[in-house]
Amino acid sequence: MCVLFLVHRKIPGYPVVVAANRDESYDRPGTPPEYRIPEPIPGRSKSSPYLAPRDPRAGGTWLGATKSGLFVGITNRRKPEGQEAAERSRGLLVHDLLEEGSIKGCLEQLESEVDRRKYDPFNLMVADARTAWVAHFDGTLRVSHLEPGAYVLMNDEDVDPSLAATLMSELEPAEDLFQKGKHDKELIASLSLIARDHRPRLAGDLALCKHGEGRGTTSSSLILLPEEGEGLFLFADGSPCVCPFKPFRWRP
Repeated sequence: MCVLFLVHRKIPGYPVVVAANRDESYDRPGTPPEYRIPEPIPGRSKSSPYLAPRDPRAGGTWLGATKSGLFVGITNRRKPEGQEAAERSRGLLVHDLLEEGSIKGCLEQLESEVDRRKYDPFNLMVADARTAWVAHFDGTLRVSHLEPGAYVLMNDEDVDPSLAATLMSELEPAEDLFQKGKHDKELIASLSLIARDHRPRLAGDLALCKHGEGRGTTSSSLILLPEEGEGLFLFADGSPCVCPFKPFRWRP
């Protein structure tokens, strides 16, 4: 069960804050974030470079962020028995939206893609400094605007408000420090503690950081995007409780 925790327009200085754990089979690890420059497309304004890890098996990604401050993240939903095979990996949708580069363009691109090609079910979250929305797809696309606040997205359809409130309360000391002018390392430290947490918080007494037989948390990402300037993208290439978070920059 992947977990994506978004705090939108609640932390001073960073309107988009994300902590996300990827849960996958141990034989399907991803690669660390890669710097990408979108190919120019006629009729579209120049898109911002972005960072995204990579799923080598399908070629897509599960999340990413542009240098200009757009975040896109996806979680898979269970595929119903008997459903036709997908024409395209869900992870490639994330690349499509990151290359589109704008909130409005992302929604238009998503609506166009699910209309013309078959995808397995998914949940998708998009945010920038001003707007955020979540989409659920199971053959029908449903999109909801998100008010400023904290949200948790997993592999079912619902955005979990109770867990989001709990995690947000654990960030409040860091938010207070930030308001007093302290360094954002306090916020990063609080986010990393959430990513490494082994307490049973989820359905089935699962933790945010999981260690199962053949499957578990294979990587973790911390993303802080400001209104202006370059943000922070930290990535743990493995379970975040044992692997350090390393910074990646929006440059070659």
